[in-house]
Parts: sequence; C-alpha cells; structure tokens
Amino acid sequence: MAIKDESDLLEDIIRLFEKTLEEKGYKTYSNPAEANDDKLLLKNVTSQQFFFGGSTETLHDESFFKNLAEENPWLFSGSIAPIYDLIEDKRRQEAMKKATEIYLNGSFSVEQESFLEAGIAYFEDGNVTNLEDLRKSIKSGLTVANDTYRLLSEQLLAPSWWRHTSLCFYTFPEKQGKEKVCENLKDGPGCAPVGQLTARHLDATYHGAACFMTWTLSNHHKVDGWFKNIQFCMRYSATGDKGQCGGVGLENGEFCAPLNENTTSYRDQTDQRPGGCLLAWKLKLETDDPVPTWFQNVRLCYQPSVHPKAGFASKWWYDFPGRCAYVNQWTEDYLDDNNHIGPDWPGNAYKFSIEN
Repeated sequence: MAIKDESDLLEDIIRLFEKTLEEKGYKTYSNPAEANDDKLLLKNVTSQQFFFGGSTETLHDESFFKNLAEENPWLFSGSIAPIYDLIEDKRRQEAMKKATEIYLNGSFSVEQESFLEAGIAYFEDGNVTNLEDLRKSIKSGLTVANDTYRLLSEQLLAPSWWRHTSLCFYTFPEKQGKEKVCENLKDGPGCAPVGQLTARHLDATYHGAACFMTWTLSNHHKVDGWFKNIQFCMRYSATGDKGQCGGVGLENGEFCAPLNENTTSYRDQTDQRPGGCLLAWKLKLETDDPVPTWFQNVRLCYQPSVHPKAGFASKWWYDFPGRCAYVNQWTEDYLDDNNHIGPDWPGNAYKFSIEN
C-alpha cells in the first residue's frame, strides 16, 4: 500500500466533501463562472458584492456604480512615482524635474497667498500685524515656500490645547438665606469652554444683602509658554456711594488672577443708594515671546440681560448684544446700578464668554 503524502490526503478530503454535497443534491464546480448559472445554488446561498472605487457622490443604481468601480478602481498597492522617471535621457529628466518643481512651487505660493489674504480679511477688525509682516516677507522673497504654510498655520490655527480653555464665573451671597440676591440661574455651565456662554448671574442686591463674584480662567493641559502668562482682570469704579462697590471702601479698584487661579472675590451691594458701580473685564497678557495672530484676536465678552416681567419664576430674559474686547483691552463698562429696581423688577443679569 502506497503511503500518501499531505497533498494526497487533501485531495481525498476534497473528493469526499464534493461527494457528500452531491448526495445532498448540491453541485460542485471547477470553474466559478459555472456557479453563476446555477439557479438552485444562488437561491440557497447569501452573497455580498463589494465595489472599491468609482464615485461615492454618484447617486445611481448598483449596476451603474459597479461599472464606475470597474472603470476607476481604487489603488490598493503600488506607489506613486513622478512622471519624469519615465524619461530615460538624464539631461531631459533633470530639466523636467526642475520645471515640475517650479510649477508646483508656483501653484503652492498662489494657494498660500490666498490663505494669507483670507486670514487678513477674517481678522480685519482686530490685530493683523503678524500677517502683514508675513505678507511683506513673502513678497520680498525672504520666506521660502516650504516655510510659508507652517508660519501661516502657526498664525491662523489655534493648537489643540486651546479647546481645553474655559472661563468660570461663580457667585454666592454674603449671608445665608439670601440666595435670591445673586442667584445663579443655571441656564448654562458655571465653567464655559471657548465659544460658549457661562450661566447667567442674577444681580438683585437691592434686597439688602451683598453678593460675591469671582472668575477663573483655566486650562490644565500642556500649553504654549506665552499662554502661561495670561491673566483675567476686573476693575470697578463708583459713580456714587462708594460703599456699594468692592467692599473695601475705595472708589475704584483693579485685580487680576493668573491662569488656573481664582480672582479676588468682588463684593457687590448696589442698592437704592446714590449712583452705582462701573465694571469692566480684560484678558491681560504680558510676554516677550511672540504671540500668534489667532490669539491676539481672541475676545472676552459679557452679555447683559434684563427681565421684562416681575417675579423670579419666569424664565424669559431679554439679552442685549455682547460687549467684547480683544486681548489686553478692557471691555466696555457695565453700569451696575440697582436704583431703578424694586419689588416689580426682578433685577439685572449677565454672563461671560471667550470668543475666537
């Protein structure tokens, strides 16, 4: 008896499997194309077809897309090589290579200039000094094409750590049981990420009790060195009775807090006494490091609100347009004056945001 090797055993197994299928009424095929004509087979099996290629934006039936895929298949292997590799003559090949580089650099420069001009237009109301300097450098030929895109990206695109920045605004009453004096209306987060408003703070200190307010600019991720010098600042000045503002008996004051630290608590007790308090806020940055354009055009905003109806229960507030200021500029003064507020007027309110 001949000893069978592995290939002989495999053939025996295949023949046995085919015989078993035939006994159960199924056919076997040596040519896959023959199976396409077997209606019994197609009826009893599930098939799936996958087409790799074509245009995914073309809305047609399956057969039309199949034709597109066959005409324009996706590339699954191989590599892309420059066209000048097809030229055998070395001198002509080098000439074509140089011409190709000149063409690509020219096209790239046009695209970069468009990117630059779009950035200048976008920030036209803010600070575009860095972009204008870059424009001059490009036109004078001091900035090479390969560096232009990197420099533009650094100026115009905020890095990933920036989205983890948030502004926190907290209020609390001086006395227990006086929560309505400075109620946090919980219509937003206490800490709002960039581009979102904080919760609205209700200012109703006419009820005879004071309210404390504090702010925090936070980002606990790894940030660029210049951003570590950022501060959140507030200033106030009395327009009448100075005892209503700040709680220290001074007619005016100013305080700042560095990144990830709370500001000094500001005490507000504006009531029916003469005058009120002018309040303003600022993002302050002092650094010798270059500051990118995107951050120079970041704005700190507050949005004042009034309530059209009496009573704390109503949720309807009228929001005025936001008052904003660029980095190192004070916002427009907010007049905190509760002389006109009484039992028929629930109070004023405001909320904060950082916009870019």
